Amino acid sequence: MPLIFRLLGGLLWVCCGWYGGRLRACAAAAHRRTLEECVQFTAQLSQEITFRKVSLDWLLRELKYRHDYPLLALDTAERMQDTVPPACLTAKERQLFTDCFSGLGRGTAAQEAQRLAYYGRQFELCAAQARTEEQQGMRLYPRLGTCLGAMLAVLCM
Repeated sequence: MPLIFRLLGGLLWVCCGWYGGRLRACAAAAHRRTLEECVQFTAQLSQEITFRKVSLDWLLRELKYRHDYPLLALDTAERMQDTVPPACLTAKERQLFTDCFSGLGRGTAAQEAQRLAYYGRQFELCAAQARTEEQQGMRLYPRLGTCLGAMLAVLCM
């Protein structure tokens, strides 16, 4: 087999490795953005419940209409309590999301605001952790993918 094809094949392995690492870094960024959207969502819900004292059903219809939170996929929920956690969240974060929204509507406005503030702080902690992981991953994952691609290229030659 001519040497040029082997070199091109090796370069292709390296590029595929870099691309795979870059995809992993982009997934980490999407995870962080989703958590930040959860923080904003809980803050807005808390404000709406506290100051406007609106029903959760009306609020969900309004949020669906405005489409302010595209990563949370509110369009699929019939009630606020049925909101499905985004797929990019970890198991712990999904449980946190489910606990937060499944318990809505069972207390007074002040209790709901306290509950949402608590879960908002929990989402902030998760978002801060995701932010540091993203910053590390933006450098690490593409390099790691490139190294793995180079290793595969050497093994296949």
